[in-house]
Formats: sequence, structure tokens, C-alpha cells
Amino acid sequence: MTNLPPKGRQQMAHSLAEQFRTFYEVFDRIQDWLDLPEGQLRFIQRRRSLIERLEKPEFAIAFLGSFNAGKSTVINALIGKDILPEHNKALTAIPTYIRKGESKPVVHYLSPEERVELYNLWVREIEHKLLLKNAPYLDAQEDPKIKFAELKRMVQDIHDPENTLKNELQQMGKLVGKWGEKYQAHTIGQEELTNYVTVKNPDIILISRVEVFVPDIDLPDDMVLVDLPGLNVANPLHKKITRDFVEGQANSFVICMKPDHLLEGEEINLLQEVYQKIPGILEGAFWVFNKWELADEQQRRQGEETFAEKMNLHEFSVMKDRQFKVSALNYLLANCIANNTLDPNSNLGKHADNLVKSGAPKGQVNAETAKRLLIETPEIANFGAFKRALQAYLEETARQEFFNRSLREWKQLLQTVLPAVERLYQRYHKEGETEQDMILDLVVEELDKIEKMLKQQIKDAVKEIRTGDGDKKNCWTKSVQEDVEKEIRRRIQNLDRKELENRLKKGLDHDTLITRIPHVVEGQLRIASLLREKLRSQIGDFILLDFAQGLLETLGGSIEMPAELNDELNRVLNQRSIYSRVEGLADALLFDYGTFVDNIGALILKGAHETGKQADSAGKKSEPDEISNTLSVYESELIQFVSGIAPKINAYAYRTIKNFAESVEMELPVLIEQHKNAFKAGIRQRANFDEGLQQEKEKREAIARAYEALAAPGVLQ
Repeated sequence: MTNLPPKGRQQMAHSLAEQFRTFYEVFDRIQDWLDLPEGQLRFIQRRRSLIERLEKPEFAIAFLGSFNAGKSTVINALIGKDILPEHNKALTAIPTYIRKGESKPVVHYLSPEERVELYNLWVREIEHKLLLKNAPYLDAQEDPKIKFAELKRMVQDIHDPENTLKNELQQMGKLVGKWGEKYQAHTIGQEELTNYVTVKNPDIILISRVEVFVPDIDLPDDMVLVDLPGLNVANPLHKKITRDFVEGQANSFVICMKPDHLLEGEEINLLQEVYQKIPGILEGAFWVFNKWELADEQQRRQGEETFAEKMNLHEFSVMKDRQFKVSALNYLLANCIANNTLDPNSNLGKHADNLVKSGAPKGQVNAETAKRLLIETPEIANFGAFKRALQAYLEETARQEFFNRSLREWKQLLQTVLPAVERLYQRYHKEGETEQDMILDLVVEELDKIEKMLKQQIKDAVKEIRTGDGDKKNCWTKSVQEDVEKEIRRRIQNLDRKELENRLKKGLDHDTLITRIPHVVEGQLRIASLLREKLRSQIGDFILLDFAQGLLETLGGSIEMPAELNDELNRVLNQRSIYSRVEGLADALLFDYGTFVDNIGALILKGAHETGKQADSAGKKSEPDEISNTLSVYESELIQFVSGIAPKINAYAYRTIKNFAESVEMELPVLIEQHKNAFKAGIRQRANFDEGLQQEKEKREAIARAYEALAAPGVLQ
């Protein structure tokens, strides 16, 4: 294919495009039955753009670059003429197409649909930055002025210290202000081009792209160079155009950088996305380090090291012979001077002194000096090497590389889909199959759907346990804590002080009386039982009502359960199983309570002595007062203890709930699979087999046609 004329290459590309088209026509009819993983489906869908790219008569080379890397100058130097204006402000750039031809430049404006798209892209950006709710998107029939006024009202009080929002709204306001004006594509003079790709043009907001035609340039007739605006532009439509063009239309790339400003942020992320979607596409890329003459040795070395690190990090395949360290401006100057085509009064001529940075003598450089610079100065000679390499690539190998990549993509598509189609074909096309056999297959398919549905419902329920909101992970809430505290106070308040005093004095030394209070009153207060009951209620009811019972209702609500399966589900999700887990958790947590009761005596004794000293100094001391004071200390310490173990309760409770849910996630699908056949009777009663048979026949015919199309020898391979 390398030596074929453009028409022959186009015919081969068109033939491959037809194979892709046939593939997708087949795939679209049967994809719902293939049951392919999500990753494979994404891979398949992304390859659709190859149809359009193979059929396009033009071969597009996209020029990408970091801010102020000099993309326009690189293109001018390749063309050999100062055609594209330099725009150091990336915010002013618009897509520019350079083709071989005699025509004047053509300016294209946004269509009505593109204006609506641009408006809504701006709304989306503002909405994203400010987290707006219900931002006013625009329909084609609506008045943009009304929508714009509504948007301004929504954001007028939002803090915007860097005026980012103000700038967005100003640009949108220009679009809205010119909404009703009619613009038609028209030609302009070459000298006017600057006015249409910079902010000097008041209508820049409505320009979609500019086409530039250059006669007598060293490009194949079917090649087009595309100067893209990058991803850091103000106009979100131009940003979208760049992404769409790179991902869906560009056949190869020239990537321009400066030694001190390599690709980063959104730019390198875009290349990463393209590389992942179309592996191998960057093998045809040319990597140009422009403005090399401005960097010192340290900057150059650092630039090379950083570039190598970034390429390794992103695992880009970068061919060594397609990396060039150049000065596009000085090459263009030297080339024009050598050919006596430089106008000293032109914009380009005003930069002639830049040649000094590449070692040219000060003062006017003559043709002989310029010719020597083109050969001897590394960054200028390197640009010449880059130009020759790019021309050779475009003339000899670019189409071949693109065709080979497309062919590899085609074969990979076939390898991904054909085995799945073949499995379906072998499953559904058997010799001597009767309608009863087909009905049985329908029942089996329905059983598979039921099994898949029930298993998914179980997964979703357990997923909610793992990822649900914080309230579901904190069963011991503030209100529960308040209820427990209230109940502790009530129980202590209701203690019979006289009876308590009587029990404490039985055969015991008076000085140690108060230290026995926790053990004596625990039998009456039953605090351990209170905590156990609360735990049982909070955790057990949560699992029973919110998870177990909810899951049973979900499963039973989607389809009538066979009795034997229903019994098994209830066995796994029953109350006894759940509460046995809760009791075990309560035992572990309340072990700390036993320790607390054992150790609180010392605290009570200390608190009572402090209280007793105060009573002595006031001349008021009695045993009932001492008991009341001790109970007050006990109550305070008890409430503090319960409050202190709340985080531990929540952590262990959530772990118990999660462990139970995950055990259910493992056990229930096995039960469903074991009892799947029990659904058959219900399916046979519900199914409309007349309609199902007709659909099944159509499905099998579609699968047969697909298999024949994809597997036919010599047709698509």
C-alpha cells in the first residue's frame, strides 16, 4: 500500500471502513445477548470513529502544544512562509486548518446548533466550578437573554476573588449579545488573518474555525495540518473541538513544547486518554522541543530528564528518531533570508535579531550566512531534519501506519466479539431441535435472568451496608445515649436508701461501707441488662428490620419464591441467628463494664471522702447523706463510662452488621443457585410461549446471520 497513489490508498481504506460498518451493524443487533464485560463494551464502542476516519479523503495531522510553545511558528516554518500569525496568548487561539491550494482563507462561524452548544458548555463549566443546582440550560427554541439573566442572578452573590466567574459571564454576554446576528462563511485576505484569530476581531466569539490554503507546499494533496487551540482556552467549545478532534479525527500528531514548559495538566491527560483508547497512535507522533536556542545547558538537560520521566510515567511509546530540539523561528528566518524572501518590515522581519541567539553575527545576516546557519547550527539544522522526516512520513508511511493501526484494531474487535457470537450460535443452533426444545431453552434463560436478578439484589443490599450514610454506621446515637442516661438516673433515684443502708451495714466495718455500693446496687439497678437490651435492640433491630427483613421483602417482591427456597432464606436471615451474633458482641463490650464495677470503688471512696470533709467542716455529716453522695458519684462515673464506650460500641456494632451482611452475601447466592430449578413451575404458568417462541426465532436468526457475517472466510478477515 505504501507505493499506491492516493486514490488506491483511499480505496483500501474505504474497503476497511466497510468492514467496520458491517461489523457494527451486526454488533448492534446482537449486543444485548452477548453479555460482554463493561470494559470490552467500551473498547468496542470507541472504535466506531475509525469508520469516519478511514472514509475521510483527508489525512489530518494535529498540532498540539504547551502554552507559548510556538505551534504557529512551527507550522509556518514547515510551510516556509509567514502565514499563521503568532499568538502568545493561548486564550485567543481558534482551530486553524492548513491545506494545499490556491484559495483565500475562509472564516467559518458557529451554526445555530453550535451557539446553543457553546452556551450550555459555559453553563456546565460555571455549574461545575460553583456547584450550582438547576443551572439554566438552554433549548434551541428559548430566548438566551432570559436564561442568561437567570444565570447571572444565581451567581451574583457568589464570592469570586479572582474574577474567574466575571470573565466567564463577560464572554457569555458577548455570545448572547450577538445571538440574532447572521454570519456566513466568507473569504478574507491573507493579511486579515490576524484579525480573525485574535481578540482584535469583535466577533471572535462566534468563529468556529478558519481554513488557510497555501500553494506549492511540500505536502501530499490529501494531507491537512490542524493548529488546535489546546485545552487552556477561554472558549469551552474550542476546548471541546480540540478533545473531539484529537480523540476522533487526528491521524497523527506533532506535539510542541518548550524546554522549560513541557506538557502538563489537561494536555498530557488528554494524550493519556487517547493513548489508552487507541494504543500505538503516539508511535506516529513527532515530539518537537521548540525555542531550544533560548535555553541554557542546565535548562536543556533538565528539560530532557523531565520529558523522559513523564513519558515513562505515562508509558508513552516515543520513538527516538521522532524527537527534535529545534528553533522554528530561526529556521524560518534563515530559510527566508537564504531564499531572499524575507521582508525586513514584516512581522517576521522584525524578529531577525533572534538569529543572534543561534550564533549568527550581529547586524544583518546575508544569504550565505543564512545557508551556513541552516547546515551548521544544531537547533536550526534539527528543524530541517524534522521537516524532512515529517514530509517523508506523510508521503511514505503515514497512511500505511494508520491503515495498519486500523487493521490491528479491526482484528482485535473481531477477536473480542467473534468467540461470544460463536458460543451463542453453538448454543442455539442444534440439529433436530423442536419447539419444545426451544421452550425449554426459554425457561432456562428465564431461570438465568431470575438468578442474576436475585443475586444482584443481594449485592446491592450488602453494598448499601458498606457504603451507606454515617447514621447507619452509628447505631449508638446521641438519642440512645440520652435515653440510657435518663434511665440510669431514674433507677438510681428510685433506690430505697434505707434498705441500701441496712444491707451495707450487715457485718461490715463502717469505714468500708461505701466501697460496696456498686456491687450491692448492681443487682437492683441491672445496668448490665440495660446496656445489653439497648445493644440488642439497636443492632438486632437494625439488621432484622433494615437489612434482613428489607432484603427478604425485596427478593420476594420481585418474584414469587418457591416454598423451599423461601424457608432457606428465612433460616439464614432469622432472628435467632442474628441475635446470637448480638449477644456475642454484648458479652465482649460489657466485659469492660465488669471491670468498671470492680474498679469504681476507689473512685467512690475518694469522692465520698472529699464530700465528707466538706460536710464535717459544715458540721453536717450523716450516713444517709454519705450514701446519697456516694450514689451521686456512682451515677456520674457510670454515665461517663457509658458515654466513653459509645465509639467502641459503634465500631464493633458496624463490624458485626457488616460481617453478617457479608456472610449473607456468600450464603444466599449459593442457595438461589441450588434451588433455581424450583422456579420452573411458576415460569411455565406465567410465560406466553407463543410470543416468546416468535421472539426466540427472530433472535436465533439474527445470531445466525451475525455468525455467518463475522466468521465467513475471506469476507471480513
